[in-house]
Formats: sequence, C-alpha cells, structure tokens
Amino acid sequence: MGPSRAWIASQATLFPERLDDYIAEQSAVRITDVFVDELFLSGLGFRTEPRNTGRPGYDPTMMLKLFTDAFVAIDGSKFKAVNNRGRNITKAKLKRRLEQIGESIARYLSEMESVDRHASELSEDKSQRLKGKIEILKGEIARLKKLEVEMLAAPDQQISLTDPDARSMATSGRGVAMRFPLLPNC
Repeated sequence: MGPSRAWIASQATLFPERLDDYIAEQSAVRITDVFVDELFLSGLGFRTEPRNTGRPGYDPTMMLKLFTDAFVAIDGSKFKAVNNRGRNITKAKLKRRLEQIGESIARYLSEMESVDRHASELSEDKSQRLKGKIEILKGEIARLKKLEVEMLAAPDQQISLTDPDARSMATSGRGVAMRFPLLPNC
C-alpha cells in the first residue's frame, strides 16, 4: 500500500526524497559513483575546495558522477549572482554611456561659454570647476574606449567587471537603471 493521503498533502515536492530513488540497482551509475568516491581528485589536478566567493558551489566530485547513456538532471533554478547588472558592459550600454558623456561635455562647454561672458572672480572659479569636470569625463571616455576594445574581443561581445566569466541574462526584472561604476558625479 502506498503513502497515506495526509503524507502526500504535506510533501514539499512530488519528486522522491533522494536522487538515489531514481537509479536502478543494476545501473552503471552506481559503479561510477563508487569509482569517483575512491579517486584522489586533488592529485589529478581537480580543485576540491571551493573558493569563498559568491554562493556555495556544487561539490566537485558530484560534477563527475551520474553520467551514462542517459542521466537525470533536474534544474531550471535561477540563483542570485555576484555579477552586478551595472558592471556588465554590452555594446548598447557602452554606446548609451558614451552618448551621455558627450551630452554632459556639451552642456559644460555651453556653461563655460556663458561664464566666460561675465568676467568676474566667481566666474573664474566656476570655469575651473567646469574644466575639471570635463577632464574627468574625458578620462572616463578613455577608460570606456579601453573597455570597448576588450568587449569587442570577447566571443559574445560583453564583459563583466565583477567576474570575467559572468554574462548578462534576460530576466523579467525590467526597469533597472544602467549604472557604470567608479564614475564621478559630474
């Protein structure tokens, strides 16, 4: 007789409690499981201790197990990543940011022109501040141009400043502002 109706109603998932319940007793997967458990993985060049960054990773020995002609994999989860959307650069983001900087420089030059018409001690200070802001923005353009070269060399033409292996994924989280790090508030 199967499990009671009350137990089924309180069960968290419809899957068996253990992956082992999916594997037949005579399956080659069981041999592979025992074989991998007996391997000296660190001596074979595998990293067996995870780094202390981000979310906990999978045990490296588990990544070598359960492969055969057919295998069971249950996934589809999304996990919060270390990669920040603002620190992931694509062609479109870079283009928009360069346009924003160009508009800011044009606005500062226009303000400097207006300030230069009014010769006074205060206008000289303001003119120097605006020149400083323009220099900072020119430095940011140079930094972005270096990132653009790196980005265009990447296979998918995007780079992450947080984690070189991370990539941007389309999700339903719309409306997040585009930000570039380490840019002075100009």
